[in-house]
Formats: sequence, C-alpha cells, structure tokens
Amino acid sequence: MAELRPRIALLTTGSPIRAVFGRHYPGYVTVESLAGLVEGDDRTRLLRAWVNIHRSTDLQAGPIGIPGVDDKWDDGVDPMDPDAERSHARTRAQPVFRPLERHNGYRREGGRS
Repeated sequence: MAELRPRIALLTTGSPIRAVFGRHYPGYVTVESLAGLVEGDDRTRLLRAWVNIHRSTDLQAGPIGIPGVDDKWDDGVDPMDPDAERSHARTRAQPVFRPLERHNGYRREGGRS
C-alpha cells in the first residue's frame, strides 16, 4: 500500500482536527504532525494533497494551519449580529449556502427570547 500513498488526496470541509482535537490532544495533534501528511517528497509524504475548506463562522472547525492546505470560503454571515436576516433564500452575500446559525440560533426560534 505504500506505493499508493502518493495518489491519495484529502478534502475536508470544516475539519475539527485543530479546533477540537488539537485542543484536547495537544501532544498528538500538532502542526508538525499534520504537516508531515503533505510535506516532503513522493516517498515520504503520506498524502498527495490536502485541501481544507473552512468558514470563519464555524465554531467547531477551522483552518489546519499548514501552508497550501487551507481554503477559506467567506459566507457573508456575521453570526454575532443579532439583527442579521435569517433567511434560507439565496442572496448576493449568500449565493449557495444557507446562513449559519451556529449553535445559538435555537434561542431565536418560535418568538422566544
């Protein structure tokens, strides 16, 4: 299987590996250990490529911190703005994805405060 490693690529969308696992297991999940997956030549690196798509509004995920891996997708949502429009329709600022409510959006539902 080692001969197949240079052909394997990884795509993560909102990876919690640094934000969650790095915080709880700092001795195991380090920038150096993660960089070892994509750095080096074809014989030493474990992955051909890694792209981590993330948003700044995602509290449980985020950037990996390795050059060339992270790709930030701005979503036009300020999750801390209490007056932000909560619509599931597509807008110029939100052409594809629904607005992110994070984990505190439930407080606004049903007219409750």
